[in-house]
Amino acid sequence: METDLISLMFTQFTANLSSFISNDISVVLLAMLSLLFIVFAFVKIMELFNIGMTEGEIGAKKAFTRWQNSKGTWREPLMEEEYQMSLNDVKTEKYWKNRG
Repeated sequence: METDLISLMFTQFTANLSSFISNDISVVLLAMLSLLFIVFAFVKIMELFNIGMTEGEIGAKKAFTRWQNSKGTWREPLMEEEYQMSLNDVKTEKYWKNRG
């Protein structure tokens, strides 16, 4: 009788422990997923409102959009050249910013 009681208690304890572990893991996974979504949303909002971007980076972003919108038209080579020039300006700007 005592053996059955101890066995029952041990079985109940292991069942509760495994239930707790599985619930805990699911909560942690849900928290990690939520955190990932929050970080993604934060980065997208920063990108949307040009937060933390210099004037040159904003200009390059606009030039890229114009280039993508002109694909397949006669203006495509002009827009691509404008975009490349904007990128070079941003690279030069970052170079001089890092130098001094």
